[in-house]
Amino acid sequence: NKAPAAPPAPAAPPGPPKTSKELAEEETNVWIKYHTRGADSEAPVDAAEARAFEATFMGQFKEVAPGLYTVDNGPEGSSFGLKFSRSVGEDDTPETVRGVLEAVILERIALPHLYAPEGWQVVARTPSSRVAPGDDGQTVTILKYDWTMICFQVERCRVFAISGVDRRVAVPACAATPEDAHFQIRQEFRATLRFACLVKPFLPKPRFRRNADPSKEREPED
Repeated sequence: NKAPAAPPAPAAPPGPPKTSKELAEEETNVWIKYHTRGADSEAPVDAAEARAFEATFMGQFKEVAPGLYTVDNGPEGSSFGLKFSRSVGEDDTPETVRGVLEAVILERIALPHLYAPEGWQVVARTPSSRVAPGDDGQTVTILKYDWTMICFQVERCRVFAISGVDRRVAVPACAATPEDAHFQIRQEFRATLRFACLVKPFLPKPRFRRNADPSKEREPED
């Protein structure tokens, strides 16, 4: 007679659920692999050239200082801008605008088709927030300018890392972000970025002169 079969081993208990940070890092690594040429190959790849992505952004520029146009809270938390040697206006042409361009300002770059967990903001980071035409092989092109809108493109834009932060966590001023509410993955990319932005001109705040009669409101200076 055959001995009775041994009962199956009990299933291992399920592990603890993944934290939102672990899920965000997991989605980011999937995105990195998808945008890496040859990721399924064992052959080594050159980090600066093998990883690339393209993204398009729209927004409204605000001239926060003469010649400095920014979008502070663009799509998916992006922050970018243009720096000219002077304000540009309705008398300018694409050629004159190209002549006074000093740099593109890149603080945060949203990543296309990266679906982070709710509350997480995941963006690409550049080594420097200021990208001048020709820096490290990066090119900046003004595609269109008609006073109401500026369209421009940055090619071979260098990205050195992707960072994420849980925007639901309130961090007091001068305090460090909790370890479970942020991450950074160091990874080299070259990006092609396109921008189309409406332009809001710089309007300096009016200065006021004191009125001799305190019962009357102050009047703007001429």
